[in-house]
Amino acid sequence: MSAYNMYASSVDTASTASTAARQPLPSSSLTMSSGQLRLLLLLACPDDHKRLSPSSCILRSQIEVFAAGQSDVDARRKKGGRKEPITIGRIGLRCIHCAHIPHQDRTKGAVTYPKNLALIHQAVRNFQRYHFKTCPHIPRETREAFDELPKRQHPPKDGASASYWIESAEEKGMIDIPATTDDNDGTGGANSGGIRFKNGFDWRRHSVLVRSTVGQSGSSDTRPG
Repeated sequence: MSAYNMYASSVDTASTASTAARQPLPSSSLTMSSGQLRLLLLLACPDDHKRLSPSSCILRSQIEVFAAGQSDVDARRKKGGRKEPITIGRIGLRCIHCAHIPHQDRTKGAVTYPKNLALIHQAVRNFQRYHFKTCPHIPRETREAFDELPKRQHPPKDGASASYWIESAEEKGMIDIPATTDDNDGTGGANSGGIRFKNGFDWRRHSVLVRSTVGQSGSSDTRPG
């Protein structure tokens, strides 16, 4: 089983997604008799297993790419301290298994906002270190599969994986944006920089549809617009 397909297995456990419900659809929100369907833009890609280590593949399959909504901006502001403020539209990465619960109830490391594409790799490492082992919503089977991997792993084509992290993000419409105080970058006003979706990008073409059996209280709108 490829690492990307392992994602489907973990989502089945967490969100009871059917095989048919995992297929990309043009609609961003559909309601069915058995529950709410939600589109996810995964960080994982079908070719991950060709370029990355097995552990990186599993971790990427547990992470969703999303555009920050107002609730995310507010939650970030409430944290205070050294947390960098964000603006609506900033791209973040979050655990697919606890995105449905309120911000304050998620364990450490559930959400992160990499400053640029080159730091996505480090963001996933932090996800592994601070969140993967502690989130009560991640299926036990997923952790067991991760723990069974060899302790020492060598990604295919040694040295080529670093560029793949950036290339795969770009294929999903993500670009680096400098911080601005005006609308020169076309994002609609001042922004905090970081990563954003490029204009005109149809994120649905890269998404998967899963069935959610729980409410979305506290979660943001993952759609870029």
